Amino acid sequence: VILGGPSADGTMNPQDSAVRLGQLICRWGTAHRLALRAGVAMGDVCAVVLVGGRTSYFGTACARALRLAEATGQDLMVHLSQEVKDNLSALRLVRVAISPSHSSYYLDPSTTVSSQYAGGRMGQRSTDAGSDEILALCLPDSKQAGSVASSQRSDLPVRDGMTLDEFRDLLLKFEVDIARFGTWPAVTLEEFFRYLVLDRKAHLRIDEDGRLERVVTIMRVSVRIQEADGAVRELRIKSQPAKGHPRMRQQPLVIVMQMLDEMPWLEAAHKCLQEKLQIGSKVMPQYVSIDEPSHTSWEQRVECASIPGISTLYRFHRVNVAVKDRSKRDLKFLGLPKGMDFSLGGKTWTWPRIDDSREDEVMRVLMAHGIDVTEYSPQAFAELFDEVHGTKVSSLELQDGRLVRTVRVIKVWLHADILNVDHVVVQRSRARGESALLTKDSPVSMRMHVDQDWPEAVAATLEGKLGLGQQFQADNVILDRSSHKVSEEVGYSRMYPGLTTNYIVNEVNARILNCNAGGPCLSIGLPWGTVFTPSRRDAWKSTDSQESDKAVAQYEWKVFEHIRQVVYMTMCASVSYAETNGDDDSAVMNPGFDDMDEDAEEVSYEDFAEEMARGRVPSPAPLQLTATSDKSSAVGALSQLMKKPRTDWVRAKRAAADIRKRGYSCKDFFDDIVAAFPELRLYCVQGKEPSETISGRTMDDEYQRTIGALFAFYWIMRLDLGGKESFCFGLDSSWNPIVGKSNLRTDEENATREDFFTHTNWSVVTQLLIDGGLLFEDMTADPHRTLAMLVLLAMHDIMKVADLLPVVHQSHDSFCGYVAGDKITDHDVALSYVMSYYPSVLPSFAGLQESQQQSILFTHCKMEYNMGW
Repeated sequence: VILGGPSADGTMNPQDSAVRLGQLICRWGTAHRLALRAGVAMGDVCAVVLVGGRTSYFGTACARALRLAEATGQDLMVHLSQEVKDNLSALRLVRVAISPSHSSYYLDPSTTVSSQYAGGRMGQRSTDAGSDEILALCLPDSKQAGSVASSQRSDLPVRDGMTLDEFRDLLLKFEVDIARFGTWPAVTLEEFFRYLVLDRKAHLRIDEDGRLERVVTIMRVSVRIQEADGAVRELRIKSQPAKGHPRMRQQPLVIVMQMLDEMPWLEAAHKCLQEKLQIGSKVMPQYVSIDEPSHTSWEQRVECASIPGISTLYRFHRVNVAVKDRSKRDLKFLGLPKGMDFSLGGKTWTWPRIDDSREDEVMRVLMAHGIDVTEYSPQAFAELFDEVHGTKVSSLELQDGRLVRTVRVIKVWLHADILNVDHVVVQRSRARGESALLTKDSPVSMRMHVDQDWPEAVAATLEGKLGLGQQFQADNVILDRSSHKVSEEVGYSRMYPGLTTNYIVNEVNARILNCNAGGPCLSIGLPWGTVFTPSRRDAWKSTDSQESDKAVAQYEWKVFEHIRQVVYMTMCASVSYAETNGDDDSAVMNPGFDDMDEDAEEVSYEDFAEEMARGRVPSPAPLQLTATSDKSSAVGALSQLMKKPRTDWVRAKRAAADIRKRGYSCKDFFDDIVAAFPELRLYCVQGKEPSETISGRTMDDEYQRTIGALFAFYWIMRLDLGGKESFCFGLDSSWNPIVGKSNLRTDEENATREDFFTHTNWSVVTQLLIDGGLLFEDMTADPHRTLAMLVLLAMHDIMKVADLLPVVHQSHDSFCGYVAGDKITDHDVALSYVMSYYPSVLPSFAGLQESQQQSILFTHCKMEYNMGW
C-alpha cells in the first residue's frame, strides 16, 4: 500500500500523484515482464504498529484499492474509482477507459501524460489513526508476465450487474442524446447496450473534451509463404456456407479485440492464429514466425451515424506472419507444401498471390464517411467488396455528402397469347442449395451491372433466367420500349448497417410473338402455358471459380388481367434473415427485389387470404441450423441461431403501447410482433435432418398456436373494443371480426361459440388484467408489463423444438431434477434453465429491464405458468 500526497512542486494533488505513480509502476512492470496491477481509491486509513516496530495500515481506502487492483481483470493496468476520477486535477483530461461495471475507470500505462506534469516529484504524507480522506494505491502480489494466459481475461464477468437502465443513465450523464437511438440510421439503444456491454465488441473512454468515445481495436494478420520465383502468397478465406451454397469471399485473417482483451498486439496476433487456424500456442513457434518489424498500427477517428453523439476511434494493427518450413508434414492441414485449398472451421481457405489492397481502401472509404465497419460481419464486408469491385452489380457513390450504395434492378414482364388470352410469366418459387423461398407472382428480374443499359439488361435477364438465347430473342421477342419506367426507393439492409441503399428499378414489358416456335418455347411452358423450371447459373456471379451459385426457379403463366389486380404483401420482411453459416444475419427493409437481397419472402394477397381462411398465418422463412454448432455448449444450437438476430424494440414497444388504441388493428399488431421478436423464428428451424418437436405436433403447428396465444392476449386486452367478438368468433380473411355464425363451421361449433360469448363473465377477465398490472383502473395499458407479457408469449413454447433443448452444464450440477450432462426434455423447465443461466441467447428477454425479466422468471420459473394448450 502506497499513500499518495501532493507533488513537491504543487502541480499534482494526492489523486493525481497516486494515479501517476500507479501508471509509472505499471510501465516499469512492462519493461521487466512483471504482471502488475494497481488500484487507486479514497477513504479512511488507520495505522497499527506490529511486533518488531513495523507499521501497517488498514481501513476503507486500503480495502477499496485492493479490491480495484484484484478486479482489474488485466495486468499492467491502473484501476481507479469513480471518486478518484472525479477528484483528479492535473490529470483530469488524461484519457481513461470505462470499466464494464461503468462505476470505475482504467488508465493504460502507455497513455501519454503531458510533460507539464510528468516530471513532478511524488511527495509523501505522514498519517495517523485520525486521518481522513487518505488516498491509497494498492499493488497485489506480482507474477511473471509470461505466465499470464489470455484465457484469464476472457473469463472475466461481462457486465458486473450492469443493467440497461444503468447504461442509459451513464449516457445521459455524459449528455448523449439517447432519443436519437433507434432512428435510422442509428441502432437502437438496446442494440448498442448488447454490442458494448454484453458482447464487449468495443469499450468507452473519455476524450480530452470530457465526452464519451468508443474505441474499437482491429488486428489483421497476414500469413504468408514465398514461392521460388519470389512471389508472395497470402492465406485468405475463400468461401464459407451461406444460404445452402458456398459464398465466395477472399477475406484476410481479422480479429476484433473485445473489451479487456486489448492485450499487447503480439499476444493478439497469437490469439488470432489460435482461433482462426487452430494452431496451439505450444507448437506455434515450430510452424510460424511473427515478423515483429512488419507490425504497423494507425488510428482513425470518425463520427458514425449508427452511434449518434459518440465518436469512434479505430485502432488498427497489421502484422506479417511467415511459415517457417512449409514442407513439414504437420502443416498438411493448411494445404502445404503446395499451397492447395483446404477446409477448416467450416470455411474453405486459399493461398492467392498478393496483388492489391483494394479491400483496405474500401474499408477506409466506409470509415471516412462515418460507417462503422466493425458492425459488418467478415462475410458482409466481403460481399460488399465483391459486388462493388468483383461482379460490379452495385456501386458506392457520394450523394449530398453521404456515401450511398446504388443497386440497379431490371424487372421484365414477359407476355404471350395463350388460347387468345394475354398471359404473363411469373416466378412461383426459387431454391438455392438446400433453401427455398416463396416468391409467387413476381416478374422475371435480376440485378444489373453498373455499366449496363436497360435493353441490354433485359436480354441478359431473359437469357440468364429463362434460357432464351440471343438469336431467339432477336427473332421472336419484341420489347415494348414505351412501357419502360424507372422508380427509385431508398432503404437499408441490416447486412450493411449505416450504409443507405438507393434502389433504381427498371420495369418493362416484352412479348413473345410466336408461342409455337418449338425448342425454346417448349422449355418455358409454351404453347399451353404449363409450369416450368429452367435451371441456370447466375450470370452476374464471378466466373473465376467452379463453385458458382446454381439457382433453380419455378415459373408459371398467369392471365395478365388477374396479375395486374393482385396486391402484393411481404410478410416478416424485417426479420427475414439471410442464413449464412448461422452467424451472419440480415433484415431487408426493401422487400420485393428478390435478386437484390435474396432473403425477402413475398406472399400474394390471395395466398394470405387462403391461409387466413384455414385459420393460419404464413410462416416465416426457416432458420438454418448447421451441423457445426457447438456440441459441447449447453445451448449450442440456440446460441448459433440467435447469435446475430436482434429484437426490433421500436415495433415491440409500439405493440405494447398501442395495444388498446382504437385504430391499432389486429393486422397492425401481427405485423409488429413478427417483425419485433426473432424468437418466433425458432419455431421454423431447418437442418440437414428434419427437425422434430417433443409435443408430437409439427413446428408450424406450434408457431400457429403461439401466434394464437398472442392474438388471444391482444383481444382480451381490448374486450371493450371488439376483442370479445374476435376472441370468440375469430377473424375473416380481411382481418375483420366474424360476427355470429360462419359458413366455414358446423352448426354445433357456431352454437358453442355463441354460448361462450353470451355467458362468459367478461368483467372477471378484465379485473384479472388489472390485478396483474397489465391494465390500470382507467383501462389504459401498462406498456412495461405488457411488453414483458408479449416477450413471454413469443418464446414460451420454443423449447418444444427438439434441436433447441439445452443440456445441464457441469458447473450447474443440477436443475429441477436434471443433473449435469442431462438434456432437459421438459420444455418449460428447459426455457427456465436458459433464462436463468444463458439469457443472452434470447435477445428479446435479454433486452428487457431487470424488473421485467424478474417478472417473467417469477411467472414462468416459480409459478410454472402455462397457457394450458
